[in-house]
Amino acid sequence: LIVDGPSYQGRRLQPRPAGIPEKTRHAAIAGAVGGYCIWGNYTAINHQIVLYLTSRIILGLTTLAQEKRMSPFDWKFMTKRENTYPIKAAVVWSIVMVLFERYPHVLHRSLRKSMDEIYRMNIFDSSHKSNLI
Repeated sequence: LIVDGPSYQGRRLQPRPAGIPEKTRHAAIAGAVGGYCIWGNYTAINHQIVLYLTSRIILGLTTLAQEKRMSPFDWKFMTKRENTYPIKAAVVWSIVMVLFERYPHVLHRSLRKSMDEIYRMNIFDSSHKSNLI
């Protein structure tokens, strides 16, 4: 089934180039179906791709919020990437620290282990002193 733009009495009103959805919801539905059917099978590679896309989506949404002048992204100093990156990093790290302190069971095992090593190690233990130098 090929959808080729709107038609009226069998005639196309406006030709559409291939691959361009008629409505935004069409792209959303196609993404959902493709994501479920193709990328929905859990494998280590698919998981990494989904994690990568999640981070890129969050960055894209903050850029979109700046373009749309949504608060707090409409603040004057937040118009440049070099000004917004430290805020993005602060938000990400504040969230991970709260999760680590309050709900460590929801964090991925490798992240939780790294956080334990960084924040829970006994700095007075001689076996860890070489890591501090």
